[in-house]
Amino acid sequence: FLFMVFGMFMAILDIQIVATSLPAEVSARLSYQDVEALLGWHLVHLAGREGEIDIADELVVADLTARAEADDRAITAEDVRAVLAAEGEYLAAIGALGPDAET
Repeated sequence: FLFMVFGMFMAILDIQIVATSLPAEVSARLSYQDVEALLGWHLVHLAGREGEIDIADELVVADLTARAEADDRAITAEDVRAVLAAEGEYLAAIGALGPDAET
């Protein structure tokens, strides 16, 4: 149980770090729930791919933009790229990306 609570706390912290790392113009457009949704959809997207991948390639951007549109969220491809960049910086900072990984 303690590990589940710790995992949930870390996931919330991850979302907050990414959300507060966004450029001001993107942060003004996106809600915390938008960032949370994008990060969740990103995990779903990555789970469906195999082999070495660029975690922020245009296939990812197109998929997340389409998911946002289907969910009636006003999220642009520019917003998606900004969230993916902030997520990549965060993952690199905590050592979750290898030295050759692209963000």
